[in-house]
Amino acid sequence: VRQARRFGLEFRILQWPWGEPWNLQDVERALRSDPPIDWIWGVHLESSTGVLNDLDGLKRLAREHGTTLCVDAVSSLGAVPLSLQGVDLASGVSGKSLGSYPGVAIVFAEASRLGAVQRDRIPEYLDLQAALSAEGPRFTFPSSPLLALDEALHQYATPDRRKARFSRYAELGRYVRSQLRNFGMAPMADEATAAPVITTFMAPAGKSSTEFVDLCRQWGYEIAGLSRYLQQRRLVQIATMGDVTLDDCERLFDCLAAWLRTRQETTE
Repeated sequence: VRQARRFGLEFRILQWPWGEPWNLQDVERALRSDPPIDWIWGVHLESSTGVLNDLDGLKRLAREHGTTLCVDAVSSLGAVPLSLQGVDLASGVSGKSLGSYPGVAIVFAEASRLGAVQRDRIPEYLDLQAALSAEGPRFTFPSSPLLALDEALHQYATPDRRKARFSRYAELGRYVRSQLRNFGMAPMADEATAAPVITTFMAPAGKSSTEFVDLCRQWGYEIAGLSRYLQQRRLVQIATMGDVTLDDCERLFDCLAAWLRTRQETTE
């Protein structure tokens, strides 16, 4: 939203309560409004809440209304089977679910869409048209992030490898959500819309986000919870991206169970 405002774009915002997915009926009503809407931008996997939105449904609406569709696939790329057919512009990153080092921005675009971009408004180093037409690299780029990304992509090199990767992510996500519910710490996202690679939930009673993050560090685990928007809501997150294993998750919940038992005993 801030970037759209900086570029002087005219737009309206559709938003829903935290932890709820897109309401496609709201989107369709907006698309039927006057004046006509030229483009839609949405986040496929909302990492702050752990919600995986209905991209196929949004693609259908964009197709029916002849609307340009732009998708933030930063967290979903590599996490779930993903088809960008019917998407005009999309973004991804080398880190997160792909499992490489962060630092490489990935842009998916229809060539015809890039041709319509007002290039005089774009910083030189972000001019994708110029990059595509240049012979060789336009600017110096460190080789290590590219080599790491190439290595990470081997996990997706064949249909069997992709299936195994997505299945492992799904299994880890189900396990984490199931364990949290067993401890009375329900995930923010409903099971039907829960993302497989990141789970958001409220810190245990009596603990702030920061305090619970520190506690997990004592157990040897780094979880998310220090971002301001999480702290304001007393939320924390477990990410099961990259090389996280089921054994890692089991040991984390063993630590949590022992801590909860000790706390209960001291209060009795």
